[in-house]
Amino acid sequence: LQTEFELRQPVDPVGGSWYVETLAAELCEKIWAEFQTIESKGGIVAALKEGYPQAQVKAVLDERFKNLAFRRDVAVGNNMYANMTEELLDPKPENQETLCQKR
Repeated sequence: LQTEFELRQPVDPVGGSWYVETLAAELCEKIWAEFQTIESKGGIVAALKEGYPQAQVKAVLDERFKNLAFRRDVAVGNNMYANMTEELLDPKPENQETLCQKR
């Protein structure tokens, strides 16, 4: 079949490359803008002291957790197809001395 129908040879092997190139260009622009923002704050050390990168990460995490809470994003078994009648287990407090003796 591969020989008869030329299945080994795609019609247009780089037909979708413009999409990948566009995504790469957008990514480069966003990264460059972020670099400029960090440089305007006095460099990465100053930005870290100010808490800028931490705030950016926190904003993304908050958005992701909000999307999970409203089921816009799916975490299978947690917010989608979760067993609502499941009883949560109470964690047992561990005695550190007993753990050390077992080892």
